[in-house]
Amino acid sequence: MIDRFWQVLDLDPITWRNIGRFIEVGKYFQAALPGEHGLYVLHDGQQILRAVDSNNQVQREITGQLATTPQALAEELASEGRWDRVHVISKQHLAEVARQAQQPEQRGLSMPAYYHLVYSLLWGDGQGYVTVPPPAGHWNHWSYAGIEQFIAQLGAEAGLALCVFDAEQLAIGLIAEVRNGNVAYVTTFDAYAAEAVPTLSAHGLEHVLKLLEQRGVPAGAALLCSRAAFEDWLIAPDKLASLQHAAVANEAWWWLREPL
Repeated sequence: MIDRFWQVLDLDPITWRNIGRFIEVGKYFQAALPGEHGLYVLHDGQQILRAVDSNNQVQREITGQLATTPQALAEELASEGRWDRVHVISKQHLAEVARQAQQPEQRGLSMPAYYHLVYSLLWGDGQGYVTVPPPAGHWNHWSYAGIEQFIAQLGAEAGLALCVFDAEQLAIGLIAEVRNGNVAYVTTFDAYAAEAVPTLSAHGLEHVLKLLEQRGVPAGAALLCSRAAFEDWLIAPDKLASLQHAAVANEAWWWLREPL
């Protein structure tokens, strides 16, 4: 969904600072949640090699032969109630994930497709990397399949815009162009004259849609919202309901082209 040769131009420092947290790729396929106290047990299929918790405390009492299945071991350790999540990981499985991910044929994948491959390899068989409780399978109710479906409904070409406001200041201002299912170009409102910066209003939404059309691609979707509405939307199970709630308070305006 992101072209391998995409262009990023005129990304203003304020937007860059506010979107930086979304570029930490690991968060999208790790099982651990922020603040969790986790136990990580590494084994080679027969022997427990090391057990350490998320506070870097080595658990020396967890050692010896792997006398049961990884799933059973994870469940047994989790039942002690000492950790929020127990991870039991095969060293050979990690090596195999790395080997397959580095195959020459993977070089033609887009960035999202490549990381989705790594996710699938890591969690695919459910035995090489076991966690209790199991991984959620999504990041704050966002999934690769859901985003892929959204991009697909936009058609061959579409312009996208995201504007997030701290009071009247634009905290995140992104304009993107999607071509053939991939984000090919990203810029910010710094690339335009000062009067091009929108406001958080219905008029601001109309203004953004006109800017997208001026780029020569049909407008596909645009969202203007407050910082509070944006943060709620990110984590809400029902994304549309979250925006509808924000709209009642005049904290969100959006437009989505009908599926082609």
